[in-house]
Amino acid sequence: MKELYLKMKDSVQCYLELLGMNLKSSLAFVADVWIDIILFAVHQVAGLIFIWVIFTRTKTIGGWSLYEMVFLIGIQTLSTAFYRTLFSGLGETGMLVIKGEMDQLLTKPRHPLLIMSTRKTNINGLGSLIMGAALILISAEKLELKWTLLLFSKMIILVLCSNIIMISLFLAQGVFSFWFVRFSFFMDSIHKVIEYSKYPLKIFNPAIRSIFYAAIPIAFSVYVPASVLLGKDGFSSVWFYLPILVCAGVMIFSVIFFNYGMKHYNGAGS
Repeated sequence: MKELYLKMKDSVQCYLELLGMNLKSSLAFVADVWIDIILFAVHQVAGLIFIWVIFTRTKTIGGWSLYEMVFLIGIQTLSTAFYRTLFSGLGETGMLVIKGEMDQLLTKPRHPLLIMSTRKTNINGLGSLIMGAALILISAEKLELKWTLLLFSKMIILVLCSNIIMISLFLAQGVFSFWFVRFSFFMDSIHKVIEYSKYPLKIFNPAIRSIFYAAIPIAFSVYVPASVLLGKDGFSSVWFYLPILVCAGVMIFSVIFFNYGMKHYNGAGS
């Protein structure tokens, strides 16, 4: 038990040191950081304007009002905050394989996941955190949502689970690169599903909904948490535990899948 504790403590210290070095490297290009933050903000505002234009023609989308949609978009924005800020390196397995850098990582004394998770830190990812929080607070006020300690705690837990699901999905998609060097289908699919996840799933046909729930379970990262918090579409407080279970399952699967892929990886030149 003591040995496990010391090993975990050492890994955490190593992670923080590597993260700090990467952070200093990112801050060396302040102009690029601000440009990325501004571009992200413009993209989000453009999306909100598009939603607003739709609501000039209709009162609801799939039974969701304008500010309920803003709340949903806020959850979606928050769900990628940790990945964009701290763990975006986990989604670049394919590029590491193509460039031959994965072979170098496998020779390091640390687990590749530890190094990959700290090799790319994006300060501009904080824009997701700020924008998502702002959208939730503004929409909650308009919806007259009462922030009790229980509701706030549920939101924090669900947002953490949302981020873990997103991080795990991006990690899992990269594993296919161990067999198919230029495999990008799954990465493209995740990005497209994330874009569509800002809408209530009720508006999609059953086949599309099955993708959101099973194949790429982003529904449990965006739609279900937002529905539970707002009490929409029949999602009562009992459903609060489902995203947590899915989060644990997806995280465990992605790590096991990654380790399995490493064992069968023969190098980019093979």
